[in-house]
Amino acid sequence: MLGKWIGLPSIFYFPLMTPMKSFPAFGLLVLSVLYSDFLTAQDVVTGTLFPRTITHSQPLKGWAPYTTAGEIHQPYSMVFLYASWKELEPIEDQYEFEKWEKEDWTHPRAKGKHIIFRIYMDYPTKESGIPPWLLEKGVETEKYSQHGGGITPNYNHPEMRKALAKFIAALGARYNLNPRVAFIQLGLLGHWGEWHTYPQPERFADQTTTKIVVEAYRKAFPDKMLMARYLRGYAAIPKWLGFHDDMFPADTQNGKDWAFLTKLKVSGQDKNWMVAPSGGEMEPFQAEKWMTLQYGNTLKALLNGQDENNIEIVKKLAREIIKQKYGNLFQMYEKIVDENPYKTPMMIYPAVHYTMGGLWVDYNLMSTIPGLHILGEANFSDHGANRL
Repeated sequence: MLGKWIGLPSIFYFPLMTPMKSFPAFGLLVLSVLYSDFLTAQDVVTGTLFPRTITHSQPLKGWAPYTTAGEIHQPYSMVFLYASWKELEPIEDQYEFEKWEKEDWTHPRAKGKHIIFRIYMDYPTKESGIPPWLLEKGVETEKYSQHGGGITPNYNHPEMRKALAKFIAALGARYNLNPRVAFIQLGLLGHWGEWHTYPQPERFADQTTTKIVVEAYRKAFPDKMLMARYLRGYAAIPKWLGFHDDMFPADTQNGKDWAFLTKLKVSGQDKNWMVAPSGGEMEPFQAEKWMTLQYGNTLKALLNGQDENNIEIVKKLAREIIKQKYGNLFQMYEKIVDENPYKTPMMIYPAVHYTMGGLWVDYNLMSTIPGLHILGEANFSDHGANRL
């Protein structure tokens, strides 16, 4: 039960350090998952999320927003960065780490913050992150159309395996002792570096390749804490590896055998949180669904200190504010007229029924004929013109 969890909601829990605050925010939600019950694929987690009362601040726990996601309204101590392998090693053995740091690490929203990063080769909808020199060595690729389209490399090619190990070693030499680096996500494999190629699992890396990657990261980063999106391949073995649930709470424990907590239990890694970071992202665009009545507090926080007469702010937040007050009315309207009232002006006009008047009655609803009372829509006081 969620009611038994401790420290929710929070971000990137680091159990060997002091407790930390929990903040409402946009971006990445990383939660500390502590539970005592055994979980099965049939279990469905229900209950209420209660913030934990803490006494100390923890810079490696909390919200880690993307620096490119717009203005950040909530307190945070970390930011999350993506980078492609191609931009970091455009020419074999020539690394552009310093250029990346100058361009992304110095972003105004990253100033003074810890860094969490993930390197990718395949990011749907974006330009391929596969180094061209690796393709020249004979590494094959396949295009796909899912998720907006992209290119998947042959992760099991011998040259790919050697290059992965060498690149990870270079990453470690640069960042293992860097004090700004909070955590490192394994990345590199699968769509978005998330260790999956859904819905084509046959294109993902095999056990040998995933073992090479996991062991290379561990060797390169002995002083950093590591985490992966999915416990696939060799990632389902280490008890020191943390994990990232990117559809919290929709896929956290939903009764399916692929649910986040179910997979952790099956692999015997459900206690990894004791020595590794555990985190994730909220289900996109579903804040109202999961926050329920608390969602109004988020809207108020966004407006706090801002000019409510500013047309740009109104355009940005008006839909959500209106939805909070009139959501059911708008939903009924769309069902009746088959038009979206958020996009098309509502058709509002007087109807004859409301203006036709009605028979005169006194305060006792009696007509001018003694003893004759007129009720409902027949009299002018309950219906008719008074509706206007």
